[in-house]
Amino acid sequence: MKISKTTAKRLIENVVYPIIACALIIGVWAIASKVKDNPLVLPMPGVVIERFFTLCTERGFWRSVGWTLLRTIECFALSFCIALLLSVLAGIFKPINKIISPIVAFLRSAPTVAVILILYAFTSNKTMTIIVGFLIAFPVLYSAFYTAITGVDKDLLEMAKLYEVRPVDKVTAIYLPSIAPVQIHFVANLESGRGGGNFVVGGKHDRGQNTDRKRVGRDSVFACMDSRCRRVQFCA
Repeated sequence: MKISKTTAKRLIENVVYPIIACALIIGVWAIASKVKDNPLVLPMPGVVIERFFTLCTERGFWRSVGWTLLRTIECFALSFCIALLLSVLAGIFKPINKIISPIVAFLRSAPTVAVILILYAFTSNKTMTIIVGFLIAFPVLYSAFYTAITGVDKDLLEMAKLYEVRPVDKVTAIYLPSIAPVQIHFVANLESGRGGGNFVVGGKHDRGQNTDRKRVGRDSVFACMDSRCRRVQFCA
């Protein structure tokens, strides 16, 4: 069976290039680990991969992953609802946006690690994870929603007003299609790990288990990162 040039091109772009990129990353990683020669700081890729599969067979690992994903969904739902509500109100009443914009700018610039350390001493396990996820996702969602809502084509709104289109139809036919690309982009970022890693970065076990963190090996840490969990506590 002869493969067309288009199929071969897509195969190269979607399979061959990613494999080459992964090989380069692992190669640089292995060289850096060999030069450093300190497994506690930078273990070899083979050790990390072996540790990753070991973690997958340990009791409680996937349960922790499941709870983290559940909290990620909770963070996203809370951020989504509040950001959408406030952006709609801000689109209707402009002074609201002038009040919220400085808050959003502050949350964008707030260092995540510092926020985690502050919340660590005052909040519980679940509450801390949700708060950190909200503080990271809300500014992005609010800014995107507000831009999408205020950027709706004025001609469409004038036409809807001229033909006396119902408010419900305005929302479903005009505003929602404007917001949809924002959600697709945000979910894509979450899936690729750029957003998901931030959502779960604030996760932790009960304080009674935190005394074991210093004994966590770096190979376990890297293995958790490879699984996109990025929580050292999984490995404790």
